[in-house]
Amino acid sequence: MANGQQDVQPRTLKDYVRPIVNDNYSCIRCQTINANNFELKLALINMVQQAQFSRLPLDDPNIHLAIFLEICDTIKINSVTENTIRLRLFSFSLRNNARDWLQVQMFYNGLNGQTRTIVDVAVGGTLMSKTVEGATSLLEEMTLNNYQWPTKRTMAKKVTGIHELGR
Repeated sequence: MANGQQDVQPRTLKDYVRPIVNDNYSCIRCQTINANNFELKLALINMVQQAQFSRLPLDDPNIHLAIFLEICDTIKINSVTENTIRLRLFSFSLRNNARDWLQVQMFYNGLNGQTRTIVDVAVGGTLMSKTVEGATSLLEEMTLNNYQWPTKRTMAKKVTGIHELGR
C-alpha cells in the first residue's frame, strides 16, 4: 500500500464481541451499591476517557479492554465489587461509533429467540455478520416499516354483541 496505509476491511459486529480468549477480563454485570456515598472520582473518569475506544479500523477492542481493566484495577472501594466499578466506568471508555456498536449489541442480545430469528432472516444471515452501520440501517428500516404497516397485534379489535335494554 502507498504511504504506509493498510487495506483494512470494515469489522462486523461479531468481530467486536468475539474476543481473543485470555484471562484479562471478566463479565461486567450491574450490581446494587449499598453505599450512600459511592462516587467515582473525576480523575478516574478522565483516565478512562484518555483511553477511549472509537471503533476505528485500527482500534483493537481487546487491547482497549486490557487497558480499561488495568485502570479499573487501580481503585478499590469498600463494599463495592470490581465488576460494579467496571460497569459504571465502561460507558466513559467509548467514543463516537463505539457507542452505536454497544447499543446494537445490547439490543440484539435482548431479543427473544423468535424475534432474533426474524431479524437474522431479514439480514440474510445473522445480524452479527453486518457492520454496525449496516445493522443500524436495517433495524431502522424494519422499525419504520413496522410503524407504517400495522399488524394484527397493533390494530384495535372490534367488539360485537347483543345489548339488553331495560323496560
